[in-house]
Amino acid sequence: MNRQRELIYSQRDKVLDGENVRDSIVGMIKETIEATCKTYLSSDDQHDTWNLDGLRDFFAGWLSKEDDFRYTEQELEDIDRADVVQLLYDRAMEIYDNKEKQYGENIIREVERVVLLKTVDRYWMDHIDNMDELRKGIHLRAYGQKDPVVMYRIEGFDMFDQMIAAIREDTARLMLTVQLRTQEEPKREQIAKPTSTSADGTEAKRPVRKTASQKVGRNDPCPCGSGKKYKKCCGANED
Repeated sequence: MNRQRELIYSQRDKVLDGENVRDSIVGMIKETIEATCKTYLSSDDQHDTWNLDGLRDFFAGWLSKEDDFRYTEQELEDIDRADVVQLLYDRAMEIYDNKEKQYGENIIREVERVVLLKTVDRYWMDHIDNMDELRKGIHLRAYGQKDPVVMYRIEGFDMFDQMIAAIREDTARLMLTVQLRTQEEPKREQIAKPTSTSADGTEAKRPVRKTASQKVGRNDPCPCGSGKKYKKCCGANED
């Protein structure tokens, strides 16, 4: 769980520190397309197993068009899964580039940070709850000669992988479908970590403190950086 927390918070820190996360999101878009095509187009050389209707329906409303993937038998003979991946990726990049031209580079960079942070936080909080439930019930299961602790770790890793895939897909979908009103900039809390100067003159991080207007929700990540929910960490003693 600690390793999982480190991976998630390294991603959050990029956002909180104001880093450019465009490349990360473009990577999520590509990985989502590749994984989805692998699911619906399972074999390169057996086109009769391809579920092109399912692929079109999956991306409907954000990446695919109604007349996509309606290939003739001859056309199918001349393409493979990589061709379909490339078609969808090129279209995604065209949509993405057009949004940047429409809203401006600075606004899109901020949209990327807001979308990624909110998506990561939402899924991470759900994952913490799911891991708690798994831990409580793991000893009630019959695994024969299998160690419940080992099975907890295996299932926990599987759940983490599923969470990462869901974060990638939701982030990709949101960035390709986001619509902003003209001149509207996304609003983001000023949550970049402040620094102070230590005795030796170097900058030292100090805990993030929320003002009343930035009150932390009880189910939000604790601003102290522990990776726990606020209600189970610094907010545990609140009424």
